[in-house]
Amino acid sequence: MLSSDTSRSKAGTVTVKQTSTDGIVEKKIKTGVNKKAFQAEKTPLKPSRPSDTADIETQESSYVENNSLTARPPEMATNNMSSDANVVQPDPDVGQILNEIAALRAEQDLKHTELKNKLESNLMKDQAAFTKLEESLSNLKNEISGTKTDLFKRISTVEENTVKINPIEGLKKLVSSMENQPAILTSSEGPLNKKISFLINKVEQLEKENKKTKITIAGLTLSFNNHSQEVKHFLTSNFNIDCSNIIVKKLRSYILVDLLDPSLKSTIFKAKKNKLTGTKIFINPDRTNKEQYIDWQCRQFCKQNYSEGKKVARKDNKQKLNQRYYPNGLRERSVEKLDNSSAELVKITFWNLHGYSNLELSSLREYSDIIAACETWTTLPLNLRFLEKYHNFWSDAVREHAVGRASDGLVTAINNRYNATILAKSPSWIFNKVEIGNTIIILGSVYFRKCLVLHSLLSSLQVLIDSIKATHTHDLFIIGGDMNARVGLLNPWPPEMFLGLHIHSARTSLDSAECDRGHQLLDFMLDNDFVLLNGRTNSDSPAQPTYDFHGTLIIDLVWANTSSLHYILDLEVILEPSLSDHRPVCVSIQVSSNSKPESCCTTPTCNTTKIKWDEKLENEFQSQLYSTRFPSNQSEAQPDDQYNWLQQSIFNAAENTGMVQRFNTAENTLSVRKSGKSPGPDQRTL
Repeated sequence: MLSSDTSRSKAGTVTVKQTSTDGIVEKKIKTGVNKKAFQAEKTPLKPSRPSDTADIETQESSYVENNSLTARPPEMATNNMSSDANVVQPDPDVGQILNEIAALRAEQDLKHTELKNKLESNLMKDQAAFTKLEESLSNLKNEISGTKTDLFKRISTVEENTVKINPIEGLKKLVSSMENQPAILTSSEGPLNKKISFLINKVEQLEKENKKTKITIAGLTLSFNNHSQEVKHFLTSNFNIDCSNIIVKKLRSYILVDLLDPSLKSTIFKAKKNKLTGTKIFINPDRTNKEQYIDWQCRQFCKQNYSEGKKVARKDNKQKLNQRYYPNGLRERSVEKLDNSSAELVKITFWNLHGYSNLELSSLREYSDIIAACETWTTLPLNLRFLEKYHNFWSDAVREHAVGRASDGLVTAINNRYNATILAKSPSWIFNKVEIGNTIIILGSVYFRKCLVLHSLLSSLQVLIDSIKATHTHDLFIIGGDMNARVGLLNPWPPEMFLGLHIHSARTSLDSAECDRGHQLLDFMLDNDFVLLNGRTNSDSPAQPTYDFHGTLIIDLVWANTSSLHYILDLEVILEPSLSDHRPVCVSIQVSSNSKPESCCTTPTCNTTKIKWDEKLENEFQSQLYSTRFPSNQSEAQPDDQYNWLQQSIFNAAENTGMVQRFNTAENTLSVRKSGKSPGPDQRTL
């Protein structure tokens, strides 16, 4: 017996189970209706007219019945053919409509997917654009902040310059009033001379500080009204600098420009040679009155030599003529004549110790008033017994490795008889101010290690020298030490500078070799008006070697500024046995001693007069002294005459009060001071 069971497993497939005595047989019959079509079948149709609702429902039921009939097995279809003969067949237009609906929905899904992708793409683009906009805003914010900071700095600089300008006129008036004082006060021996020099230097320094960001432009043709914009355009187009904040002022013969930034000034002067060659436009730094006078002297010097057919090359304030440099147009320099009756000999020794213990074994301490030594190798200041008679100033050595000795180290020992202060110190130098009587010495002890970049050392030293010159008056500026530089026979100074001096105009040396460090050092010293002393003194002609390791090397050098060469007497390389590989270099200078007038002089005589002080008569003595009238002509008298008058007034007041005693034995007497000076008890005279 055969029976059938029909079931729909999934869209478009009908499973028919036939049961017989032999078993169950399953058959799958495709109905030809896909899943989407089947789903479309079940979707209710929206009729266009209300009357169409019944027709659509009738068609859907007929279509389902038709599909069910189609899915039946052939046997069942045959057996039931007679019963299904009366079933209404589905309308083919409905299937087409359903297929179109399915196609429209598929197209709608596709468009939806495309629209979604486009939206996501646009969102990503918008996000990237927004991120970029945020970055731009952040950069703009930083730029505005930087510009604001820069403007505040420039405003601060302008305010500082304004503050510095205000005291200049007051100082000028003060200096002018001091210059009009009587000759007794403003002469070289007067009490205000050094103070006036200090104030003049201070005014010069303030003017330089005020003008360090300013330049002058000459030869640039400008319109009458808009000269500021034209100058900014000229500087921007030629030198590619930011001129938005500069200050332009049109003067009679040139244009004054305040750049407010020293780096802009440096950029202009580095490029002006290439940019302005062939034009009649000249850019120069804004000079002080002193610098303008020096510049005028230089131009007159060049003009005179050009008229004589000589070739002159100018570099800053120095002119090169016949391989010699003439500083500041060779302005006249007065050579001060020291009075031998008030002069003192001072010996300054520069030495690379190669270990401080070598100084203890040396005899230099016996005849050196000042010892400027380097390579002490000690990392701490030492309290050495053999230097107890000196003011000791230390610069500690540097320990570069955990094992072994330290490197560098300097010490400057200055005799206790002199007033000494330290101005600056570093691992490469010590600078001191030494007062010996009426003479002020700036002493620099340096050690330039060979492994260090000399250019960097000299740049730092330049700042220090400028500061010292601006803040301290001095009579002699001397720098010496181990500089690890060879200058050979170079001698760019003119012979005229050495007329009437103890040192020679010609330089001779046993070391004729030169090196790049030597050229750098020589140019630096020329720019700062220093003269090399090695090889131009009686005891060092030709210059003797100072370094024994390689034979005839001369690398321990001594320099003195041009305005104080008259203090230099001699330079000598000391040939003393020691464990150091360097030889000491001793410089002898002659300075004005501190020989204050003595109120008592030793004069053997039989008739002596002496004041014996009595406290009971103090008030009467003061009354007698105050009643003494100051002569009207004493304000113009010489210091010696004024001193004699004061001493005589004291003696008369003491005599009137009964405090004068006379003796007939030879002993010290009080006498009226005669003209002339006598040296102090601790001073050696020439």
